[in-house]
Amino acid sequence: MNKIKSYINNYLTENPYFNISFCVWIFIVITLPFTTFFMWPAAIVLLLSLLFENSWKQKIYNFKENLGVPYGLFLIFIYLIPIIGFFYSKDTDVALAEFECYMWFPLAPIFLLTISNKELSLKHLTLLIKIFAICVCINIFILFSIGIARTIYFHDTLYLYYSHFSIFRHPTYSTLYTTFTFFLILNYLYKYNNTSRKKYICLYIIEFFIALSIFCIYSRAGILIFFLLLGIWGGYILYTYPKRWKKIVVMFAVIISTFSLLMVTDIMPVNRFAKTKYSVDEKDTADSEKSEARVAIWKTAWSGISENMPFGVGTGDAFDVIKEKSIEKGYSNITKKHYNAHNQYLQAMLTNGIPGIVVLLLYASVPLILSIKFRNIHLLTIFILLSLNCLCECMFEIRSGVDFFAVMIPIFMLRGKLQVKK
Repeated sequence: MNKIKSYINNYLTENPYFNISFCVWIFIVITLPFTTFFMWPAAIVLLLSLLFENSWKQKIYNFKENLGVPYGLFLIFIYLIPIIGFFYSKDTDVALAEFECYMWFPLAPIFLLTISNKELSLKHLTLLIKIFAICVCINIFILFSIGIARTIYFHDTLYLYYSHFSIFRHPTYSTLYTTFTFFLILNYLYKYNNTSRKKYICLYIIEFFIALSIFCIYSRAGILIFFLLLGIWGGYILYTYPKRWKKIVVMFAVIISTFSLLMVTDIMPVNRFAKTKYSVDEKDTADSEKSEARVAIWKTAWSGISENMPFGVGTGDAFDVIKEKSIEKGYSNITKKHYNAHNQYLQAMLTNGIPGIVVLLLYASVPLILSIKFRNIHLLTIFILLSLNCLCECMFEIRSGVDFFAVMIPIFMLRGKLQVKK
């Protein structure tokens, strides 16, 4: 008990408002892998703590010191996309829903970048990251437990595949969380060499199951991005820790061979990589595979973009425009559902035209610029996850995408700054 108290006291400060805020942030990273339901209550508590602390001059100073100018402002500016589009949107109900979805874009930088480095130190940020990674691993354990149990009970391997396996969120976003956690643990394995042998073995086993979960989730874009990052991280580790090349080669060989085996066999109920290449010119494209439907949606979105430049159709009208254009092009299956553009770049241009895509690119550039400035591979990883996932999904139309990037970019931004300073 005394050890627990000592451990907790190690992270507490004399500022009660900071202690409350930090506890809320711990709660946020615990719940984030499972649900976004608690993000609004957490925001209310953080806002009240900020108001009652009433040290605005110090907060403004901290914001500037924590790269709030210009990078923090870029993170906040993404909220301009739904605000600008609201004023010329016909469907104001959808536009207001976008406000709620995007809310953590301005809140996370304001809450995090206004805290003094003397309070929110490197050890606090590292603890938040560790807790997040642990909770993602717990999430994966739960998914495998439920999937295996249902497979045994129903005698059907479908429960270890795609959305039947990823029960907490859409497969694309589930892969986003698990991929990022895989490389967080990978960095720990090669950066710290004072870890016990048993812990190393345990972490390697966890890494294997994280990689396996990415395959079971079976987001094709997610798997391709995972392999791209695997190559980048492999090169980084071999360059940074050249004496450990055998471990990284063996680990990557096991993962690649396992994925290859699963792709060329019929172990999985559906092999999405074995499907024939689709044609984007056929009128009935959207009536077959989801990938083909996505291409049809891109075409209808681009048609709406080209007719509504330079300011787009408005925040709340993108769904209606896509549906209208899909009817014109004969994509009957798209008209049955309420689709977004399935591409964040197209969605930004469709809703807000040139200003929308400019603000989005500014936002995406922050982790890239800071990764170069701090020589931080985690920020580079976030940039790759953001920029590439936005090609195949509207990452900012769902809270799972918004909350992840809104929270993780400021956390790793502060951590990178403090690491360089230290």
